[in-house]
Amino acid sequence: MRSKHIQLIELEIDELKALVSEVVSESIAHFSKGSSTPEENIKRGYLNQKEAMVYLGVSKNTFYQIKHNFPEYIISTGRKGYKVQEIDEFLLRTKRIRHSCT
Repeated sequence: MRSKHIQLIELEIDELKALVSEVVSESIAHFSKGSSTPEENIKRGYLNQKEAMVYLGVSKNTFYQIKHNFPEYIISTGRKGYKVQEIDEFLLRTKRIRHSCT
């Protein structure tokens, strides 16, 4: 999110309201990006648990048995994830075939 610099000392109330509204809208858009697609998350490099299970092609029970093989990261407050690179390395080590997430 880009920062806003106010260079005027005096603002009309309508101008101030518009500026605040714009900043709030940008902040909401920035923080609501948690609804990105699995493909976008793969490109970004992190997957949540559900996406990691699909990426690996395993059930929830199997995922719980193997998740110790790749560390869990805090992506943002209250959100954990796994690095795609580390999942790929695990797949190479175990020579498992990765299923497509499409």
